[in-house]
Amino acid sequence: MTATATDMRETPRARIICTNSMQCTDLHSAQWKAKQRSLQWRVRSNPQFGNRSRYVGDEFCWNAHDAGFLLDEEALTWPIACVWMGGEEETGACSPAPPAAIFGYIGQQQWRDRLVNIRTAVGCRREAVEAARHASELYYCRARCVQAGIGYLPSFIAMASTLLTFFCIFGRHR
Repeated sequence: MTATATDMRETPRARIICTNSMQCTDLHSAQWKAKQRSLQWRVRSNPQFGNRSRYVGDEFCWNAHDAGFLLDEEALTWPIACVWMGGEEETGACSPAPPAAIFGYIGQQQWRDRLVNIRTAVGCRREAVEAARHASELYYCRARCVQAGIGYLPSFIAMASTLLTFFCIFGRHR
């Protein structure tokens, strides 16, 4: 018996809790792969594609979470992950990411270069290409991406506050 698209939506094999309101599944992976293949086909088959930025739209010109991987052939084999830029865990997205680690990042300059390359290849406006030159690093995660619904920085602040309170209360008794 073969699985249909409906079956896959109902029973995803991989589920990563990315943000408080988003879970990355195999469905996200399939959607991303379709987007990548579509973009690569359009760029290869139509040399004028890059000159029609209205057709490209925001999907490729302002997307900073996964657009840097769209021209990378290897990305088709990468597992899905939760990705976010800088310290903005709340704005995570689901995208394939390099398989080397459960948690990792792509350095600021390398990610900027990838974003500039994709935006230039598809003919984005100068403002979009310039914005890519100011992008921060990209983080990716495949497990424990949020801690009880709280991001890493708020978790750290809560833990530090608890420890400080503990030392203040029990430090007086000595």
